[in-house]
Formats: sequence, structure tokens, C-alpha cells
Amino acid sequence: MAALRIRRTDDPPRGAAPAVSGSRTIWTITGLLALAGLAAAALIALAASLGDAPDTAADDMAQAQVVMPMPVFQDAERRTATITESADEARARAALEEARAAAQAAPPAPAAPPPPTGPDTPVVMSANPAPGLSQESDQGPLPVVASDGRAPWQVYARPFDRSDARPRLALVVGGLGFSEATTQAAIDLPGAVTLAFSPYAPELRRWIERARMAGHEVMLELPMEPDGYPRNDAGPAALLTTLEPDRNRERLHWTLSRATGYVGVKPLMGERFLRSPQHLRPVLDEMQERGIMIVAQENEATDIGVALAREIGVPRALARFTVDAVATPQAIDQRLNALEALARRDGKALAVAEAWPVTLERIANWIATVEARGFAFAPATALADAPGLAPDGGAVPPPPGQTAPAQTAPTQTPASQTPAGPPPASDGTAAGHSPGTQH
Repeated sequence: MAALRIRRTDDPPRGAAPAVSGSRTIWTITGLLALAGLAAAALIALAASLGDAPDTAADDMAQAQVVMPMPVFQDAERRTATITESADEARARAALEEARAAAQAAPPAPAAPPPPTGPDTPVVMSANPAPGLSQESDQGPLPVVASDGRAPWQVYARPFDRSDARPRLALVVGGLGFSEATTQAAIDLPGAVTLAFSPYAPELRRWIERARMAGHEVMLELPMEPDGYPRNDAGPAALLTTLEPDRNRERLHWTLSRATGYVGVKPLMGERFLRSPQHLRPVLDEMQERGIMIVAQENEATDIGVALAREIGVPRALARFTVDAVATPQAIDQRLNALEALARRDGKALAVAEAWPVTLERIANWIATVEARGFAFAPATALADAPGLAPDGGAVPPPPGQTAPAQTAPTQTPASQTPAGPPPASDGTAAGHSPGTQH
């Protein structure tokens, strides 16, 4: 290598022989360099092929099970950035929430079926006592009109379809609560028969509850001074014309507090008391305030009381006569036929009766056929007159452009004291006239 010498271009030309020797030298060096490059490339290729080849089958499996680590992104700025909801997303969310609320909402209550009109059709009576319809007193619960205007005479009534245009017939059977057999026989009558119980009955509340469970609306008998007093006596709690109004009011409270769940009262005797407006007015005033009705019999002795009840606005039903004034089958049938004639003429007719066995038997047979003759047998409340009710017992529609008047708020009467009259005898025999005691 020391013999090699590169000629510079500025070297002076030499002879032919030295030129040939320099070219050979250059080509020799070039060839050696090329061979060296080829050898290096071959060695590199050989090394690469030996390094890539798997050594064993275990190496192949190890390479196949390699799990590449997942990248971990840590972009603090993106995580804390506020996401703004678009208008479409807001509407979609609102629609979704509305649909969920609708799905969770309680299903609408089904429409109540119309009340039945059949005399023996099973009905659902209101709870007894109904919320807001009683006031505690020293003598027991007294009826009151609820703060929302509900009155006991309507709440405790047997349901009836007041749109029924057929002539209406009704009966009130009284004198109940003393005889087990007679009282149960009256309860076994069709449910549309209104039953009146004596306030002297020893198990009055039990009988009232049993009657209401059978679909009857019930009344209390209100003892009043009769003609011929004291030979004729309506019992120790009777309202008397010889007593001051406060004493009669205490006796009225005693009778009204014997039970709950009744629609009103039916006078027990009372011919003389019903002819005395000064004694009767305070009693009717309190009945009107407490929302209970009265069933008064039509005769000369009670006309003053009926007119006064109409003037005060007491819910009332007028009884045309007593069905069993003569307690024979023929006489009772004639009276029932007369009641039909009155209902066909006037659109409605109500009568009262006592719980004699013959009376109950004739009434049961008669009721079974009255609807086939075109009548509707109804409870007494369906024949009542009262402010705000049409003559047929339905609601009076308000004049055009006016709303229905609000009902009068109840008057809360202070609790009264124990009635001045003597308490009824333990065996109930002080109740005056009672057909059940004779059987």
C-alpha cells in the first residue's frame, strides 16, 4: 500500500508505461472495495436470518401469548372540561322524563257505575261513621254536616238512580230493635225498604250495622208527646210540650247520640208535640243544622209540623198513611194498592208501617211484583224534598249563567248534658208502642 501514489492532476505527464500501471492500480482498489462490500452485505443478511428464526416451539408459543399493554391516556384538561347539552338533547331528555312520569302515574279511576234501582239489588253502603259526619258529646256522637257540605241524610242513604222516571214507591217500617225474630225478618226484606229503629232498643248499634250491611238505609224513631199523654206515653226521652226548649233539646241529643249511620228520624207517636210550633221549631232548627231528614205522616194533627219543616228547610218525606192501621192481610193489600194509585197520580208515594208479622209478609209479596207494574221501589231518601232538590228528588239545575249555591256551613252545637228524663228500662219495655215486643 505504501507503493500506491495518486497522481495529482497538476503532475507533469509521464511516459506510457507509468500511465498503464496507474490505471490497473485504480481498478484493483475498486474491485477490492466491491468485494469487501459484498462480503459485508452477506454477513449482515446471514446474521439477520439467524436472529429472526424461532429457536424452539416454546418460543413460538411465548410469542403467540404476548399481550400488548393498553395505552393510558392522561389528559387532565379533557376530563375537567364542561360538557354543554344541545337543544335537541334537552328536548329528548324532557320527552323521556315525561314518558317515565306518565308510565309511573296511577291509572285513572274507572267511572262509577250508575246506582241500581232494583229493590233488592246489592249495593255498597257508605262507611259508618263516615268521616266528618259526627260530633262527640257527653252523651255520644251527634250527627253534623261535614265541612265540605256533605249531609248525613245523603251520605248514609241507600244508592238510587235519581234519573229513573218511573213512579216511585217507598215504605218505612218502624218499631224495630226489641224482638230478635221480628227485627231480623224486617232486615230480610228487600234492601230498598227503609227501616226505623227505636232509640230504646238495647242493641241498637248492632241492629243498625246489620241492617246497613243488608243494604237498608235506617232511621231513628224520635219519641214525642202523643195525644192522651200521660195515659199514652212515648217513653222517658219523649219531647214534651210541658218542658222548656233546653230540656227538650237535651232529650233530642240523647236520642240522636244512640247510634250513627242513620239518615234521619221518624216521630214515635207525637201528635200533640207536632201541633205545637213553639216547641217544635227548636227541634227542627237543630235537625236542619245537623243535616238529618224527617219522615212525617200526613194528617191534620201533623200538618203544622210538616209546614214548619218546609219553612225551615229540613229535608223531609211525607208519609201518606199507615199501611197496617188495620193489621189484616186484606186491609194491608188494599192500602198498598192505594199507595200505587197515589204514586201513579203524583209521581211518588211513601207510607209507613209497623213490623207486625202479617205486615212484613204482605209487604214482601207486594214488592216482588211492583216493578212489573211499572213502578220503581225506592228508599225514603229518594222521595225527600229539600232545598236544592227538584220535586223528583234530583238536583235543581242552576239558572243559566249562575253556579249552584254553596251549602250552609254546619253549626257546631256544644255537647249537651244527660237528658233530664229517666233512662230507658234495661229490658227496653219503656219504649211505648213496639210491635216487636209482642212476638
